[in-house]
Amino acid sequence: EKTKEQQSTKLELLKLCSDMDKDMSGTLTLNELVDAWREIPAFRRVMQVLDVTHRELGEIFQVLDVDRSGEVDYQEFVDQLYDLRNNDIRLMLALTRLSVWECKSE
Repeated sequence: EKTKEQQSTKLELLKLCSDMDKDMSGTLTLNELVDAWREIPAFRRVMQVLDVTHRELGEIFQVLDVDRSGEVDYQEFVDQLYDLRNNDIRLMLALTRLSVWECKSE
């Protein structure tokens, strides 16, 4: 039951990515995610199902943007977001790595 709901939510989120991609680049930027939170109720609802808050968008984006390009492709965004959210320990470690990386770059 829960797996079916997650698959459905994952597909919905993947479809939303193209609506969120304002420059039609095939990738999402942090600004596009923040704008989508504000402007697209369906995106906000999906994020809430995944227990992602508006405040967490920036941190999660930085974790997902492994190559620091400022962009994440749709499939990568959806898959990694699910992987992080479905494994709290991985999310905690990823956020810790991000904090350490930010401290080193200051």
